[in-house]
Parts: sequence; structure tokens; C-alpha cells
Amino acid sequence: MIGRAPGPRGYHFQIFMRADYAHGSVIHTNLAKLLLRRGYTTPPDKWDPSYRKTELDAVLTVVASETRTPCAVFISDGPNVNVAIARLVEQTMREENCVDTILVCHAVTSSASALFAELLKNGKYVVQITPKELTFDLMSHSEVPPQFLLGDDEARRELSAYGVSKKQIAKIRLSDAVCRRLGAHLDDVIRVERRRVTVERSISFRHVVL
Repeated sequence: MIGRAPGPRGYHFQIFMRADYAHGSVIHTNLAKLLLRRGYTTPPDKWDPSYRKTELDAVLTVVASETRTPCAVFISDGPNVNVAIARLVEQTMREENCVDTILVCHAVTSSASALFAELLKNGKYVVQITPKELTFDLMSHSEVPPQFLLGDDEARRELSAYGVSKKQIAKIRLSDAVCRRLGAHLDDVIRVERRRVTVERSISFRHVVL
């Protein structure tokens, strides 16, 4: 269920979800926002709202942007993602040259988690997000300050301007909800912008660690 289209991106994507999936349209919208923040620009109105079931009780698509490698998206309809689906994720990431996978599911079995941990050791990131988490857009919440994932050159430039190194700034775990939504990788830097009463804007940084 991987779609390739002509043009500079080389890929298009369609997300298939069962019509009676709880909060289906909201999940579509917030998954689209998540992908847009990661640099994948196909808008949600291009999605096919139909649902297609695979033999492994999961649906798959691959998305891409002009600046990043393809990202696989799996949506599981079962209660747990088992090792069979985990192997399908691994195979897809290998065949499609994906560094990232977004896995929408309720839970992951221990054997599947172990396989994903091995993928992480090889620089492959599988991010689990539950359907419940996608019923709201965390990054648009009034209590969550604007946060931006910096490129390597941008991070070096900005940290140098403040006279600090990655080792000196606050840490944020790769498993943090913000990292999972921004598509952060280990050793990345996130810029956080807060509004203060005393100053117009306060900027801080977070270093992504395991």
C-alpha cells in the first residue's frame, strides 16, 4: 500500500482509516499536522478516507518531502503491535530507505519493542503515538510554548551565539511527546520560545538524549 507519484518528491501519501474509527477525522487532521511539522507537505484534504485492511491488521503508507528521506506511517487496528508487524516495519524501512516511522497504535508487545530498540541502534527511529494522543494537537496547546527542531548548522550557529555547547543546555528525552511530534533524533537541538512579562521573548534550548 505504498504510493509513488512522479515529481521531485517521488512519493505521495494516503492514510487509510476505518470510517467508524473513534475520532477518525480529528486523528486525520492532527496526524497531518504532525507530518507537516516534520516537513511532509501533502495536505489532509488529499487523504483517502477509506479503510483498507492488510493481513497483519495494519495499514501502511510512505510519505516524503524534498528535504528529508521517506517516512513510513503505520496505523494498527489491533490491540497490540506484535513482532510480525514490527518486522514489516523493519522491512519497509529497509526497502524504502526510511529513517523514520510513525506508528499509530494502542500498545507494542515486548518482542516488538526489542526489535525497535535494535533499529534505533542502527539510526532508525520508530515513534509510537496512540490514537488518543492524536485526538488533540499538543503543539497548538496554549500552555505549550513554540518549539522548533534545529538543523545541525543552525544549532551550531545559535548555540555559538549564546556561548554554550550541547553539553551545557538542558536535556530532553527522545521519548518526550514534543520530540516524537517534531521528529527529533538523538543529539538534535530544539529551540524553545517563551513569552515573558518582563521581556518580549525568552529563548532556551534542549538537547535530545536517550
